[in-house]
Amino acid sequence: MQEIDSTIYYRDYPAAVVFPYITDDDGLKIVFIKDTKTNKLRDIRTSSVKCDVSIVFTAGKALLRGTYGLFTPENVLGKAPEKLQPLRISKPENYNCNMIFNEPAFVDLLDAFLKTSTHSELPTGVKAFALPIKNLPLEACNDYLKENGHSVEITLVALEELDKLKDESLEEETIETVRLLKLGLIPSITKKVSMAPAKRYAIVNCRELMENQSNLACLYTFGEAALQGHFRKPGEEWYLFKAAYGEFPDPELLKTLDGKQFIVH
Repeated sequence: MQEIDSTIYYRDYPAAVVFPYITDDDGLKIVFIKDTKTNKLRDIRTSSVKCDVSIVFTAGKALLRGTYGLFTPENVLGKAPEKLQPLRISKPENYNCNMIFNEPAFVDLLDAFLKTSTHSELPTGVKAFALPIKNLPLEACNDYLKENGHSVEITLVALEELDKLKDESLEEETIETVRLLKLGLIPSITKKVSMAPAKRYAIVNCRELMENQSNLACLYTFGEAALQGHFRKPGEEWYLFKAAYGEFPDPELLKTLDGKQFIVH
């Protein structure tokens, strides 16, 4: 389903690709996965499945699955952990159903994608997300992968090294996504090129969750993730508020917003 008119742009995506990146004193570095058997780099991606309400849910699952549960909020979105806290999914099929919502790490990742990721799109229609992370215990992560029998390593590629990557060092699907990084996502992240101002929208959710709902935490970001996954276009900035919990855009932000009021009943 895809409809385009003056108000709504609805988009379904076949897959999501995620580029976690970290900025430190040495500059910006992008996370890739290296196959230790072929020494080729690949991106972090997965196809969407029927139970994915939107592509944001697909992206969250791609990041957890592609890093074997290592890129949890506790490991990469906060302070450096004293000990790795990987998410161990006993049944891999839970990645392809809504059982994943029982994992707080997944719900917290959705929140990070909603608030901090940069969106883009491949010519093939795949949705791409650049997600900033705050730290990466690289040695500990790779030790964990080796100890658990995974023939991959997590590796960082510095921004200035990106142009030096040759096609033969990349898996086939990753060649196109590296081109996207160079032409679209990296300029968006670093603001190194002149760009048109982003469209800015405030999404105010008026639904109040009942305190007796056992899945309260799971549902807290559900609506926003569903909307953003289908309707947010590259080049847009979305600001999310929950009116039932006293969250509203301030007057200064309202002056900068585009679009018009759109009420969902």
